Amino acid sequence: MKNITCIILDDESRNVQLLKNLLNEYCPAVEILAAETEATKGLTLIRECQPQLVFLDIEMPHINGFEMLKQLEPVQFEVIVVTAYSHYALEAFEHHAIGYITKPI
Repeated sequence: MKNITCIILDDESRNVQLLKNLLNEYCPAVEILAAETEATKGLTLIRECQPQLVFLDIEMPHINGFEMLKQLEPVQFEVIVVTAYSHYALEAFEHHAIGYITKPI
């Protein structure tokens, strides 16, 4: 039984696939509604799907993860930041992230 809906947003498709595989294997309660590699499409997906959880990369072309969160305020979902950069941790938690995963996963 799935009881947490999520969206994965990361500009690297192999990271998206890896996270999908890990969630499917180790987190059966998580339902992946969508995954996207383009930030602007990700904004639309979040608005349309209204997930409970978003796995969000920070460094993406055109708009970064923090800018996305600002556009979605008030944020109606939980955020887990997934990034290769550890220096974003403090800012992530200031944006109310509930988790922070550094790449490679």
